[in-house]
Amino acid sequence: MTDTAQKQTNTKQVKSKKRVADFGEVFTAEREVNAMLGLLPDTIWHNITATFLEPACGNGNFLAEILSRKLNAVLELLSAKKIKKKHQAFNYGFYAIGAVSSIYGIEILADNCIECRERLLKLFIEHYQTHFKDADQNIIKVVNYLLNQNIVNGDALFNAPIVFSEWAFVGEMVYRTDYIYQNMVDDKHYRTEHHLHKKYKSVHYLELNESTQWKI
Repeated sequence: MTDTAQKQTNTKQVKSKKRVADFGEVFTAEREVNAMLGLLPDTIWHNITATFLEPACGNGNFLAEILSRKLNAVLELLSAKKIKKKHQAFNYGFYAIGAVSSIYGIEILADNCIECRERLLKLFIEHYQTHFKDADQNIIKVVNYLLNQNIVNGDALFNAPIVFSEWAFVGEMVYRTDYIYQNMVDDKHYRTEHHLHKKYKSVHYLELNESTQWKI
């Protein structure tokens, strides 16, 4: 199975001189993004749930390329597992959700944050629909929910604490645990000492959406 979906690219590195002066906003060009990600070992791209966090994600230049590579890895996984064609769409949705759940971003400017979420969602939908005609809208809703949770508007250095959720998959069930970002980067033992004591009961992965009732 090969990837024929077109990845949305952003060639504009500056939105305005004022934004550069006020926020130092200059987007990384696609060539540099690919060169930097290319320094990572190939084994990372074979692990579809390997976690990535971009603390100044802008409108998603790095995250879009990361998601694209992860989705291609999902296709390779389906091929390696020799999953029958009639089951491929279902399995793609499941593995793609796992891939999306492991991508995180922080962006100080709200418009960039919204643009990043929309860009990644569009990338996913195009990839999904390119390979599977009958795309499941429930899968798309779950991906949209995860992007809204994982791509946050905030300051990675100052101001209010940023909370991220870890999504742990056990079969088709998902366990959510919330962590404070600042503690994650300051303390190697954050998992046991600095989570928010909010470890929720599991839900089915297709029930991940804005109306999910998370229970402690």
